[in-house]
Amino acid sequence: MNKVRFFFLLSLFASGVAWAHQAQEGDIRATAATQFYRNDVRDHDFSPPWLQSVGLIVEGDIDNHGGLEISAFYLRQFYSIQKDGLVLDETGKRMYITMGYRHWFNTRLSSAIAFFSSYTMGDPAIQRNDFGTGPRPTTSAKDVVDYGFDFSVQYEPWREGRWAAVVDARYSLSVTSKPGEAGNFYGFLVGLKYFVQGQEANAVALPVKK
Repeated sequence: MNKVRFFFLLSLFASGVAWAHQAQEGDIRATAATQFYRNDVRDHDFSPPWLQSVGLIVEGDIDNHGGLEISAFYLRQFYSIQKDGLVLDETGKRMYITMGYRHWFNTRLSSAIAFFSSYTMGDPAIQRNDFGTGPRPTTSAKDVVDYGFDFSVQYEPWREGRWAAVVDARYSLSVTSKPGEAGNFYGFLVGLKYFVQGQEANAVALPVKK
């Protein structure tokens, strides 16, 4: 739970500070991103792999502090559950959607807190089954929809005109995990952000006449 506390406290801190930033009412940005992530290991015997997903993030500023952010990622999620010393690992393809608020507290650094819903896409695949052919517990891989919270800290190391590169550290905290299940995950993403519309984008597109 130390990772959860770290991301939660950092997100709250960032959301409460109002330093100089570029957010403007009506600005819209879109980011194409690749995410690398891994399950947060609990106290049972399993070794989750690093996985990769792709997705799209859209930001819409509501004032000069930040605004709404919506994202959608197509991912392969890993679930591990332990019961009576036996472990069951499953993976399932899911559509992972977040909706929340991103706060910019300087021109390059921001943080977001979002609510996520994750929707199953097909049947899960068993990766490890210590239960054999006997009765086994059910993981969240079979859930039609899961819910939870997503914490993000994002940095823009490069920006040129309408374009910017982003790196983003994230933690996903599920509130629908089964007892004994490790369903939370953490990781980072890299992406290319495009300034779709807004005051700054207009200034880039329309040079000032002399």
